[in-house]
Amino acid sequence: GPNAALRWATDWDKSTAATLRLGLEEISKQSSRGLTLELYALRDILPGEELFIDYGEDWEKAWLDHVENWQPPKPPSDFSSYQNSADINIRKYEYIRSLSEVKSNPLPPNIMAGNGRKRCD
Repeated sequence: GPNAALRWATDWDKSTAATLRLGLEEISKQSSRGLTLELYALRDILPGEELFIDYGEDWEKAWLDHVENWQPPKPPSDFSSYQNSADINIRKYEYIRSLSEVKSNPLPPNIMAGNGRKRCD
């Protein structure tokens, strides 16, 4: 069974607490990260032990529906340079760039990289 779970990071990330009080319309207008999830242990985790999370039946149904029905955006959307994240994962080393490299060779607009806390160049 699961040994870890996800929850909203409201204790340490004040933007998550504030964003959770907004409506969908307000959230859609945000241009920066507003929500953070944190992974927490449901019991002691042994060194090297794999983490298992139960997302629940609703999540599984939604995921299966997404897999069956999702299509990439079509023109005239602004996703002309859309990149599938599965393809990027395969070619991940082509996308690992320093901040100066990203300035001269940006990532596709639908791809974001970084942890939002610390950036180095």
